[in-house]
Amino acid sequence: MVTISRDYFIVFDKNWDNKKELSFNVNFFYLKSFKKKNQTLSYVKKPFFRGAVVFGLDFKNKVRPVSFSKRESDGKSEPINP
Repeated sequence: MVTISRDYFIVFDKNWDNKKELSFNVNFFYLKSFKKKNQTLSYVKKPFFRGAVVFGLDFKNKVRPVSFSKRESDGKSEPINP
């Protein structure tokens, strides 16, 4: 497992192709700076991780990630255990 030493933030983008599932595209970006006073942030424009996550209900009716996959630069998906 890789240890990340820099600050980052996550962007969830709803995937509207499948309306019945809670499917999201996920992007992780490195954070350059965050100014609390003006609430502005600057970040590296290219995400260091791209993937997809599908949420569903568990046996206690709580929302949990069901599947999580990493998207490679060539368009292939590699499943990751959530």
